[in-house]
Amino acid sequence: MPVRSGSYVSAGHHREHADRHCTEIKAKKTLEKLSVLNAPKATAIRDGAEVTLAAEDLVLDDIVVFTAGKQICADAVVLEGEVQVNESLLTGESDEITKRPGDELMSGSFIVSGSCKSRLTQVGEDSYISRLTSRQRP
Repeated sequence: MPVRSGSYVSAGHHREHADRHCTEIKAKKTLEKLSVLNAPKATAIRDGAEVTLAAEDLVLDDIVVFTAGKQICADAVVLEGEVQVNESLLTGESDEITKRPGDELMSGSFIVSGSCKSRLTQVGEDSYISRLTSRQRP
């Protein structure tokens, strides 16, 4: 039995709709992961001593120590040290990126190796991760 062109277009349209739905599900799962990442702790230097603080207690210009395995919980600029960062949840880029003094760190990414002291440039709702997740919420 010959295939009618209308059936072919309909099948193509169904496939396109399914692909779009699959992409939306992946994006939703990524955003769910990002929202979970919004509640880490950080080591800040206050009055010359290292203290562990909840992310919501960090303030602009705090000096924070980031080490391997930790999530970057606020946007920052590296002051000293060197780290390899995984930004794949934010950018889709799977390669590690080396950050040195003067380089920016985006909240929501992870320190893969190394350590650094950084000055916070955006915190709370102003941080990259908060702006990204709030834009995606209905």
